[in-house]
Amino acid sequence: MHRLLGALTVRGRSFVAAGAAAVVCGLLIPEPDLLRIGALLMALPLLSAFGSGRARYRLSCVRQMTPSRLPAGQTTALTIRLINVSRLRTGLLLAEDTVPYALGSRPRFVFEGIGGGGSREFTYQLGADTRGKYTIGPLRVRVADSFGRRSIAASGDDDAAPRAYRTGDSLHRVHWRSTARYGELMVRREEQFWRNTASLFVDTRRLGYSNALFELAVTAAASIGVHLAGEGFDARLVTELGEVTSQGSFRDTLLETLAVVRPSRALGLEAGIRALGNGDGQLIAVLGELTAGQAQELSAARHGNTPALALILSQDQRGAAVSARTLTGAGWRVAVVPDAARLPIAWQELHRGGATRGPGVAAAAGPAGATAASAGAPPAAANGSAGRGAGHE
Repeated sequence: MHRLLGALTVRGRSFVAAGAAAVVCGLLIPEPDLLRIGALLMALPLLSAFGSGRARYRLSCVRQMTPSRLPAGQTTALTIRLINVSRLRTGLLLAEDTVPYALGSRPRFVFEGIGGGGSREFTYQLGADTRGKYTIGPLRVRVADSFGRRSIAASGDDDAAPRAYRTGDSLHRVHWRSTARYGELMVRREEQFWRNTASLFVDTRRLGYSNALFELAVTAAASIGVHLAGEGFDARLVTELGEVTSQGSFRDTLLETLAVVRPSRALGLEAGIRALGNGDGQLIAVLGELTAGQAQELSAARHGNTPALALILSQDQRGAAVSARTLTGAGWRVAVVPDAARLPIAWQELHRGGATRGPGVAAAAGPAGATAASAGAPPAAANGSAGRGAGHE
């Protein structure tokens, strides 16, 4: 009885109280009709709550975000498809999705009911001003009638969106449903045609940056990495702590890692430089302030005619110039960028300077006088490509 009463809303409890009062009055007067009315008022909400508690609805949900990752400060649409996998028609449904505070308020929706095997969809907007990896869900659904409610927690996996078809992709991997939806050939994300290899080195040491330059380094690395992935490079991500464990494709690993990266307390680059030596292909480094010894160690990571590009983010122009000369002397192409305004300018100068084969980063003569050369078409603009995951992604 206590459990049934606890499941009632305020309205349901009011009916029970009114019914109890009517029963007492009916006994005291006595008045049989008043007694019957009181009994009916008590019975209705209790029976309703009992029936709701005994119902065995089975609900599932599927989430789909478009896009699944986004730059900080932008929004994305999240669609939830709620499916009734049982044969019973549901009652009134009150749905509320669990959303982190940083992404906004929790969306709420009301449905009149879903028939057996049926489904309903609802869409809402998400966005955050700071980068990070956020978990969305579970979806909480209340199956309600006029007097009582019970809660169901439902969660669903994000629908992994396929990518656009590129030259060299196998037609056997075409995702026809997505092709029909988007009006262009789409292939499953796991089927990728790699044309070259590259290692993206990102210096995340706390002592190498100011706070603003650290965020700029993350943004630049994300933009460069997305460009590499878009060009079909078989790339890997390396930090001063070593190679980052793959979390699927390079693009997924890159964005998942950079979305939550924090400045490390490491002092040197030794582990990362050793990891660079274990790979082959083009080297691209996003760096903070370096000592002369660290610049010398990093310069030695380039072997033979391997293209090597370095982006140094530092406001110490004298120290950055020394590091740039060391790297340039070993065949690296270097750009020194002291602030966010200089980064897109450097990429534009790179593009105008004449492209050589292969993708590249912005490389131009920085304020410190570091020499630079073009290394291909510039990647996407540095506007915060490190984005969020739902249920995060």
